[in-house]
Amino acid sequence: MAECSLSELLPEELWIIVAAYAFRDDPSAIANLRSVCKSLKILINNNQNYIVKHSIPRFSFIEHQIPNYYTQHPFLISLRGQLCDFVFRNYTFQMQFPELASSYIRFSKFGWFLLSRGDVNKTHFFFNPFTRQKFEIPNSNKRFMSMCFSSSPSSSDCHVFGWTAGLKSCGVIKRGEQEWNFYGELGSSLETNQHHPIFYKDRCYCMGDRYTVVFNLKNKSLEVLPKIPFWHCSVTDYYLVADEEEDNLLAIFVPSDKDKIEIMRYDHSDQIWREIETLKNKTLFLSRTASFIKQAPVECMKNRICFPKLRDNDYIVYSYGNGNYCSFLGDYRNKIPVDLKALPNCAWIETVTAPTSCREEFQW
Repeated sequence: MAECSLSELLPEELWIIVAAYAFRDDPSAIANLRSVCKSLKILINNNQNYIVKHSIPRFSFIEHQIPNYYTQHPFLISLRGQLCDFVFRNYTFQMQFPELASSYIRFSKFGWFLLSRGDVNKTHFFFNPFTRQKFEIPNSNKRFMSMCFSSSPSSSDCHVFGWTAGLKSCGVIKRGEQEWNFYGELGSSLETNQHHPIFYKDRCYCMGDRYTVVFNLKNKSLEVLPKIPFWHCSVTDYYLVADEEEDNLLAIFVPSDKDKIEIMRYDHSDQIWREIETLKNKTLFLSRTASFIKQAPVECMKNRICFPKLRDNDYIVYSYGNGNYCSFLGDYRNKIPVDLKALPNCAWIETVTAPTSCREEFQW
């Protein structure tokens, strides 16, 4: 029997609305709809960003805040082979991305992933999981320990940065260029946890043990910031985050024991690090490949830190006020983050605003 056209049953616009309502009640329904027929699968794939952003879940206890909350809250995405797990609060759904097979996430921002492919670690590309746009960037002749980019890959001013082992040099390539340029050569290597660098005010910052190395994009030079005073043997993880709204460069230190997470900001005028006592109305989202700070989407997220760790599909939040780890829905509470599932190859990502029907094809 020949497959009938979807438009003979319902207009395509209505099929998209049906998919959005189905996803709202059960995120796994997307996979069921995609398996109905080839035409519906293509339609959903081409409009999945719109479907996800308009399928407002029914959370009655914050119903009046849902539209604003849903559009402002980032997704946590974990890549396993070609399978992507999307985590939104305690909702999880999966999508297949064959184009991402054998790759791993290096950095995420502006709704885009920067990924590397295979074990060679010299082949890199951009991918937007909401529009499925993908384009390669020129290969490098050196392996990078960590990477980031400065602006949306669609911008003509987008720069990609790659730090070599020991933070000894920084590779840079700008959109439109075909060759990587390498700058600086520190006299000695610095140990690092291989977390992502950040781009902030024409500089690329990469944090090593006790020191932060900075590449100045304007004068193409490397410098080392003053030693961070807060550091002891219990620190197992550390992150850099740019709070552009407050004009602050933040360093976050996560201990392995019951010690409190510490956050410090860099005072550019005095060139020293100062401890901060509260995040006020903001939320920190931390992961090895994407970390950022933003206004809390709802009241209960103020002065909190979100980690890429789950308990029963509910991710873990740390209160910077009382020092407790808890699940988002509140059924887990502990001073030490134990009995949790850490997501490998994952990143926080904020949804783009334009529907995929408006997408363009880009070339580096």
